[in-house]
Amino acid sequence: MFRTLTVAFAWASCAWLACSFPVLAEVPKNAPPEKDTLQAVFDRIQNHAAGDAWKQPGWKDDAIQSYLDKLIATIAFATENKDLTLPVRMGDVKPFDPTPRNAFRPEEMLLIGKNLKITNAPQRSIILADGSVELMSIPQECTIVARHAIVGRSNLRSCVLVAGSYFCGQYDGMPDNPAAGSLIITRGRAEMTASWGSLI
Repeated sequence: MFRTLTVAFAWASCAWLACSFPVLAEVPKNAPPEKDTLQAVFDRIQNHAAGDAWKQPGWKDDAIQSYLDKLIATIAFATENKDLTLPVRMGDVKPFDPTPRNAFRPEEMLLIGKNLKITNAPQRSIILADGSVELMSIPQECTIVARHAIVGRSNLRSCVLVAGSYFCGQYDGMPDNPAAGSLIITRGRAEMTASWGSLI
């Protein structure tokens, strides 16, 4: 009898404690890395810039493409601009061919590197930099993503530019064609001398 009462009392005490103090889940020491963020895109670019895998035919990064698609869709919805899209997609480009016939005005090229200085005039190309991009010519219908800064020394036309910290451009778009303006996205400061149809 005494043993039975002791067991019953112990069980009742445990039940009371369980009701009085909520059970807390164990908090992980390190939160899992975020995948669908701009920082995650910059980290992926950093990995690609450190190697040569992107130079293989047919290479593409679906995670970066997906993030850019969602980013543009969000901006299109916020601005009520249904025509806003990426000018070029990864499936449309190929690794940059530095031969003379492609050096002046490369089309549909993919270029990934650390700090890039683009002296030619790329068209419908994708440029990804683990650092900064300096544009010396007139890129048209390009997607350019840089972990740090994007600097346009000439004119920009119909591009999507994503800068991690800073954007500086001379001119964007065309006075007689507002549709030639670019979409400029930055987490920091943006400066522009003159623009026509730009969305910053």
